[in-house]
Amino acid sequence: MPEPTADRLAPGLNRKKAITLLKVLEDGRVADSDLMGALGLRSANSASYYRKDLEEQGIIKGYTAVIDWRKLGYSTEFLVLMEGRDMESNFNMEKELVASLEDYAKESGDVFILPSGNGRVVVSSIITCFGERPMTVLLGHATSEQDAIVFSRYYIAEKFTDAKTTFLLVKGKGVENYRIQKDYLAFMKGSFTEKGLLELPAEFRKRFPSLAASKGKK
Repeated sequence: MPEPTADRLAPGLNRKKAITLLKVLEDGRVADSDLMGALGLRSANSASYYRKDLEEQGIIKGYTAVIDWRKLGYSTEFLVLMEGRDMESNFNMEKELVASLEDYAKESGDVFILPSGNGRVVVSSIITCFGERPMTVLLGHATSEQDAIVFSRYYIAEKFTDAKTTFLLVKGKGVENYRIQKDYLAFMKGSFTEKGLLELPAEFRKRFPSLAASKGKK
């Protein structure tokens, strides 16, 4: 773990707590003995103190499993962008969404899984966004591309008739769970065949001085 990462995480956070938090992000089940080494401490109890302190402050709210949905048969990850045609239709869409989720939770529980086509869809996130173009973003996993399309076209489009929907298949993730995905970067680099494509343009580096500075240090 590069040292500057912990220093930049949060100005008011003790450096050892920042390192602890980064290690927990990497592996929520990290042992105190492993934390001890990362923190440069001599006892696991001392390392445990920093984890417990972060929990008591409410910075660490809990630990969740990282699931590979592909191994459960959900081979396709997708996005649906839902945008009201005007402010009123956007507001109505949000009301319908809240009512739908409440009804589902009462009848079926808190994990949103629906039949779609010949398979199923599990919804991982529904995010309401405000800004230049207010919209709702739905992220989910489907048992096939066809099942994802059916879910978008028939469940979403028919249920929210006042909304404009955009369906997108997820190609890959350069950053996931706050961490740069190096396997994905390596895969993408291997797909670039033209010489020079991996060099960032000078204008881009000007807009992000830290990139230019880090290159100069090498």
